[in-house]
Amino acid sequence: MKLAPLDASLVPALEAFHQRLDDHGGPAYRFGTAVAAVPDAATPPPVFSETMVAVDGPDVRGGIMLQHHVVHTSSGDKQGVNIQLPLSEGTVNRRFVHVGAWLIRKTLERYPCAFAVGMGGLEMPLPKLLSALRWTVVPVPFLFRVHNVGRFLRNMPTLNRSVARRVMSATMALSGVGWATIRAAQVITAARYRQQNIHPPLSGSRISAWGDWATEIWNAARSHYAIATVRDGESLSVLYPAAHARTLCWRVQSAGETVGWFVLLRTAMAGSDYFGNLTVGTVLDCLCIPGHEAGVAKAARQALDDLDVDISLTNQLHRSWQHAFQAAGYLSAPSNYLFAASPALMRAGGDASIEHLLAATHVTRGDGDGRIHL
Repeated sequence: MKLAPLDASLVPALEAFHQRLDDHGGPAYRFGTAVAAVPDAATPPPVFSETMVAVDGPDVRGGIMLQHHVVHTSSGDKQGVNIQLPLSEGTVNRRFVHVGAWLIRKTLERYPCAFAVGMGGLEMPLPKLLSALRWTVVPVPFLFRVHNVGRFLRNMPTLNRSVARRVMSATMALSGVGWATIRAAQVITAARYRQQNIHPPLSGSRISAWGDWATEIWNAARSHYAIATVRDGESLSVLYPAAHARTLCWRVQSAGETVGWFVLLRTAMAGSDYFGNLTVGTVLDCLCIPGHEAGVAKAARQALDDLDVDISLTNQLHRSWQHAFQAAGYLSAPSNYLFAASPALMRAGGDASIEHLLAATHVTRGDGDGRIHL
């Protein structure tokens, strides 16, 4: 086999591969068959995606999507990739059970500094495979805040999966006990993590375009992180188009000085297994001049209040950002959103212990496929 970029000549073989998966009850997801334009090698865009396929004679036996990033590390900037949707014929034919690991190894030969995010939990096949290949695989802490307690208690599926739970939720909603309990938990968490506010109050405003100020924030913040995908103005314009109706981008200022930014999603769910019919806000990504994390998290919470969401959530790996959102009244819950880093990427992050290195790594829900289901 060889690993090759998807081009027009390979589309029929890819479609035949998809058909074999369909015929034998394989995984539901599929690669798109649209062939992306090849970036100019001399001046590649800061972020771009490509599909690579495992070519076995006339056949395709698997594939992998790669999102290319420049990754900042303690050892300097690296050309890295976020691996997405590795798919192997081994899921339906044991003759090709080796293809999944082969795809990962071949990717690392080209791009040693690779990572993956999301993946649905530690028990899923991909994180198990990556762990076996000596990648570091950890959950990215999940934080949430209830903004409308009544609607949350009436509509959250996990609270209404039995008659007893439905009765309890309705009683808590009508009596006010639920409101008091949730509010108290959020206030206590905020008080526990709140630090003395040494900065003037921060104000956030929606933007329609990223500017040089975003690059200045990145340059001021980058040394604070052991590992982080580059978040300069050019990269943010690709990742989060500010003029797009779905990505809601805010610039945060203190006394007229820009100190940070955050990106939100607002999604009205309909019959979601996780969120029922709630309106869900997501803090997709954020960055600031170090020391302003708590103020930026509070500004994001206020913006979500103004957007009239029922519940908001975020995933944050960096310790400072976790504490910042907890200081804004966010509670923690078990996470199935994972971060996996290749051995070379972890080495580039520095000589600290894995625990300290991960605490200094900036991974959010915006890194990769975290926005797909929200």
